[in-house]
Amino acid sequence: MRFRTIRRGVAAAALLAATAVPALADGKPKALMLFSYLGDQSYVRQYNVAIGRAKLINDVQIDVKSGTSRGDVNFFIQAINNATADGYKVIAVNTGATSQELVASLNEATKAGVKVISFDGAPPPIDQLTAQVNYDPVAAEKEVVGEFVKLLPNGGEIGAIRCIAGLADTDAFINAFKDAVKDTNLKIVAEGDARCDPNNSRTIAEGMLNAHPNLVAIYDIFDVSAQGTSQALQAADSKVILGSIGGQEYALKAIAAGDANWKFTVPYPFEVIAKTATDTTAALARGESVPAKVVVPAQPVQTSENAGQMVKIVSDVVAGNVDAVVK
Repeated sequence: MRFRTIRRGVAAAALLAATAVPALADGKPKALMLFSYLGDQSYVRQYNVAIGRAKLINDVQIDVKSGTSRGDVNFFIQAINNATADGYKVIAVNTGATSQELVASLNEATKAGVKVISFDGAPPPIDQLTAQVNYDPVAAEKEVVGEFVKLLPNGGEIGAIRCIAGLADTDAFINAFKDAVKDTNLKIVAEGDARCDPNNSRTIAEGMLNAHPNLVAIYDIFDVSAQGTSQALQAADSKVILGSIGGQEYALKAIAAGDANWKFTVPYPFEVIAKTATDTTAALARGESVPAKVVVPAQPVQTSENAGQMVKIVSDVVAGNVDAVVK
């Protein structure tokens, strides 16, 4: 689920990635955290938090590295293949959409005794995955549906725009949304897969508005594609309500400013996930036991009443100012 808009701070974070210090033989157990690239805000936020949190962990050396392009399979494979020889005890991977391509390399690493953690995304289907750190899609979607019900107490027809059918993590979110809607007066009358592309979302939303004149809301699953739905609603001078998941800087700013359509977003806690993944990585490097599944709970809905406060936090993290969130 990795298709979000490039934001400020990307260039600085990319420079950090390119100059990441290699593993050092200083007697500490060593762990490796891998991101495919830093070309969108979600990765930048997680990368910056992982770096900041790792600096506070004195008894484990955690090297945080990134590739240079979306779905950088070659970067992942090379880093994983080198990890055993470089003395790493743990590899933590944010695979994005590349989990299938990494199976062979990760299986070889685990055979050599390296423990593997997956975080924020579909876990690679390897033989021995030690731990998985992910957001709770069921709880998050309950927050989404609860806010729609609050805004639309009489219910009505709604559209649902999803992201990349067939990915386990994105499927989990849309399926949880549909399950939560069943117990309400809301009725899903139109669906589409924007593949996390705002241009696709705009086209899909336009079609929904034309085909369903009684539409009262659209749920566009992630902020990045919801930008396109927002454009469609504005162009049509529509009163249809828009809700999403993400908590991206641009979404929060629009909501805080009282956008006519985009009424809320349920944050995807990139900072919490990165901090939790870093701590879990350190624990495994020390030889400690960790749960097989570490679930990050749902975050509070962001509306015009509170989104402005979160904008400041996100803006700081994107710029690399992470002290407030890594302690």
